[in-house]
Amino acid sequence: MRVTLGDIINRAFRMADVSIPDESRSDQYVSLIEATDEANAGLAELHDLLVEKWIDWLAKTATVTMTAGQQTTLLPADFLALQEIFLIDSGNQRHRLEEFRLDEMAGSTTSKTDSFPDYRIMNTHLYWHPLPSGTRSVELWYTRAFDVLEDTNDEISPELPAGWEEFVVGHLAEYIIDKAERNSTAGAKAKARAERRIITVASNRNASRPRKTPDVSGRYARKRRFPYPKV
Repeated sequence: MRVTLGDIINRAFRMADVSIPDESRSDQYVSLIEATDEANAGLAELHDLLVEKWIDWLAKTATVTMTAGQQTTLLPADFLALQEIFLIDSGNQRHRLEEFRLDEMAGSTTSKTDSFPDYRIMNTHLYWHPLPSGTRSVELWYTRAFDVLEDTNDEISPELPAGWEEFVVGHLAEYIIDKAERNSTAGAKAKARAERRIITVASNRNASRPRKTPDVSGRYARKRRFPYPKV
């Protein structure tokens, strides 16, 4: 059974020992709208914690299109941060693309094309330099943004194991108790307890395999560049 925004709000108000929001009353410490906003703030904090401890918790793949002669390509709507990017050729082989520095554009023409252009992330788009000479598929591996919950029936991300929502419940309970001008120890303790549990699990999800050191020896073989990364 999935946990909803309404579940989080109800549990937080019970933990805070405060009446559940009733918009017909004027003596509420925290309104439903305010509770929703603060629950989302807690979810955003939990999202950042997971990304920091194990970025693949919220990893996702998507395919976008690099269009011939077109300078930019729109990123997925839920894009947060890039992990890796590959151009897919006609034989379905992956080719790793490289990020360019702005100073590398000096002296180049705006009409120059390349079958393997470099990229740069600009706001909601990938910017290609030089211009793509052909239309190709581009595979993105990226960290997605967290889902904002708006309705009490909205469910939290299915990637979160059961019990981890306690982090958000504690976060919201602490906020509610503070608004009621009472000691917020209960909410703070619940949040800290959930955070310790999450850090222990999230940072060791693939314990059977150690992290590998990247092999950069042939990183720039495609363009016959020196075999070490740009700095």
